[in-house]
Amino acid sequence: MGLKAIIVGAGVLACALWGGCSEKAAKTAQTEAPRTASPAELTLPYIPETLTSAQERGSFLAVHFWDALDSLVPALRADTALMEQTFANFAELLRYVDEPTRSKSVGTLIEKCAADSASVRLIEYLAQKYLDNPNSPMRSEDIYLHFLRGFSTNALLPEDVRFRGEFQLERALMNRPGTRAVDFGLVTRGGVNSTLLGQVAGDTTVVMFYDPDCQHCREITARLAASTMPYRILAVDVAGDRGLWEASKSALPADWAVAYATTAVEDEDLYSFPALPTFYLLAPDGTVILKDFTIRL
Repeated sequence: MGLKAIIVGAGVLACALWGGCSEKAAKTAQTEAPRTASPAELTLPYIPETLTSAQERGSFLAVHFWDALDSLVPALRADTALMEQTFANFAELLRYVDEPTRSKSVGTLIEKCAADSASVRLIEYLAQKYLDNPNSPMRSEDIYLHFLRGFSTNALLPEDVRFRGEFQLERALMNRPGTRAVDFGLVTRGGVNSTLLGQVAGDTTVVMFYDPDCQHCREITARLAASTMPYRILAVDVAGDRGLWEASKSALPADWAVAYATTAVEDEDLYSFPALPTFYLLAPDGTVILKDFTIRL
């Protein structure tokens, strides 16, 4: 039975490899395994007819999605093309189930791979590629967190996988929606010493963390300047080159608030920027409404 027939509107798609690169590479660099080609597909579980709602059927499918992994011969288990296609479908399915189901489904997959270090590292790589990579159309920190928790807590996994999971989990949990954004020092375009929360106070604000030497940042800035935004914009240079900021700050729109971070926010582990520019939407009291979101222009 096809995934589209199982979850109405889900339309699980095979995610093709995407092109392009971010201005700033992700912190964790992993080497992609040599790719193999195979027409095989992982057999999906039979869904009991007693489960009639889309939610019930989707949850059952997510939890049992990898049941057939146990019966795969080693050659197919190591087939990166098969595993990547299957993982893409699984990751898309997780978008349509609740948090407890996500947690259980991801935990089941990691448990099935725990005894095979090659399989574990392949799943680790695919999770980062599809769910954390800034260039991925399937990127989702909410879903990726379930993998990071699984990698960091499963004692059967290789030590390096658990260590990376713990490190990445700590960074992913920074400034989550609903928490107050971590404050730091900055200086405004007018030369006033202030703080992030001091500049946000009183207004719902789109904060754009950027690097003036980043071509993509300049392109996004030009498109933002030509558009109509319902919120105030605060552009904060986090690249660490005060001279370059001083020389370029006047090029940003006059109606924007523009500032330079006098605190090394990423080096001091206050914020994590997988790529620049990075956007946050903050409430007037500094509460994070949206983290690292995409502005559609």
